[in-house]
Amino acid sequence: MRGPVLYISLFLIIYMMLLFARGIMDRVRPRPGSGGDKVYGVLRAITEPYLIVVRRITPPLKHGTVDWAVVFGVTILAVVIMVLDWLF
Repeated sequence: MRGPVLYISLFLIIYMMLLFARGIMDRVRPRPGSGGDKVYGVLRAITEPYLIVVRRITPPLKHGTVDWAVVFGVTILAVVIMVLDWLF
């Protein structure tokens, strides 16, 4: 049973890294038309479906320019990974 859980945990860790990169790129905002803008578009396409769900379940927080949905999303994934590790 440990095999499938290991792959799920690995996927969640990679997705958490993508969310982290998205949070950084939200702050930096690459120039339109640059390579960074294309990377940002891919990151948005991959992470936005998850962040929409996170924004629905978390209270709206407006504090500066930080996208708190990314912070909550990474935290939720970290907790899920820890629970999977503890259970299996």
